[in-house]
Amino acid sequence: MSSLPTSGDSRQHWIRLLEEASQGRFQELERLLSSEPEALAPLLRLLTELDFEESEARTHWDGILRHRAELTFRLGREASVQLATLDYFQNLAPAIRNPKVVEMATFLATERSAITDGLTGLYNRPFFDASLRRELKRARRYGLAFSLVMLDLDDFKMVNDLHGHVVGDEALARLADVIRASVREIDVACRYGGEEFALILPETSRTGAYIVSERIRVDAKETFDHQPLGSRPSAQISMSVSGGIAIYPTDSNSAEGLVRMADKALYRSKHEGKNRITLHAEEKRRSPRLEAKKLLVFRERPARRDRPDRPDRIPDELRSETKNLSRNGALVESQIPLNIGTELEIDIYFPQKGSDFFLKGRVVRLEEAPGNHARYHVGVAFVADDEEDARRLETLASEIYGPLETHGDESTDLDRLG
Repeated sequence: MSSLPTSGDSRQHWIRLLEEASQGRFQELERLLSSEPEALAPLLRLLTELDFEESEARTHWDGILRHRAELTFRLGREASVQLATLDYFQNLAPAIRNPKVVEMATFLATERSAITDGLTGLYNRPFFDASLRRELKRARRYGLAFSLVMLDLDDFKMVNDLHGHVVGDEALARLADVIRASVREIDVACRYGGEEFALILPETSRTGAYIVSERIRVDAKETFDHQPLGSRPSAQISMSVSGGIAIYPTDSNSAEGLVRMADKALYRSKHEGKNRITLHAEEKRRSPRLEAKKLLVFRERPARRDRPDRPDRIPDELRSETKNLSRNGALVESQIPLNIGTELEIDIYFPQKGSDFFLKGRVVRLEEAPGNHARYHVGVAFVADDEEDARRLETLASEIYGPLETHGDESTDLDRLG
């Protein structure tokens, strides 16, 4: 799925290019597709409401252009891109069975109302859920990182109760304006529910997400301070915003996990005094690292292993000794570089206990081994996708720590891997 925006200024620009192409003027459209070939998928979605991977989009687009030339010859007049697209997907590559002709302006207005929140004008919760799944799929496919930010108006319920829903609605709309002015067009800003907002920031690092979130927090506070809420001067109030940030793939590799981690960071912001932004990494419990050499066998998880054409695919099984180990992850040495974000199945064997732990993990760090450019140090964070995974990690902790568990506040480099 393309990372290019499918709404806002870019969409209006694409509509204009399609209108020009329908009149035989293809130059600007061809320049766009030459400089940004990934625009093909969202362009076809704009025309048809069908989703294609980039390679599929290219195949269909080439077919549409050939079909347009043939239609132009047979009709004796210029065939539009829209006509060629409709006939192509109805008759040559059937994907549309019962088309409905709608003026583009009417369609866009209807579509916009279905995916936006009526009060704030930001995207709504269903659109957020779909966008997060789409961005997760794209990030996994291309090995990218992205950030999820959860924002919440502090003391919103009290304001609603004391001053009424009209004032509460004004606060929500005002924060939405601040958010809208602070994000890029490719970002997805949503009203998550109630007084909570969510931002999906593609290809944005932890630092970048913090800068954006902090800017929103500061701007919102200044806005509420300069224009207090309420109509009576004696009862006017200001408000503030708290936030939490989670990063894919470092903090979680699932949509549910990212939301949960960002919410945990948001909760800490609330717990520590409000009007602040918290990174999830900062609120994780630290665990002591042990210089433990344990046999570790890891394999790529099945969802990734089923793509044998991938050039970065790891062998079916790799064996290594851990250089150090904690309840959060392990540092191992490998003969091949493993891409950050690679999802793993892991077996750790404890010979003195005769026990073998099956775990899930994710590569979060890669660097050349000191003094040996043919080997790599790989940081692996253990992952708990469900209660059974969490139970295994607790059992692992009891095996490797024992009485050391009381020193859980010690901070180590390995802990930062998770």
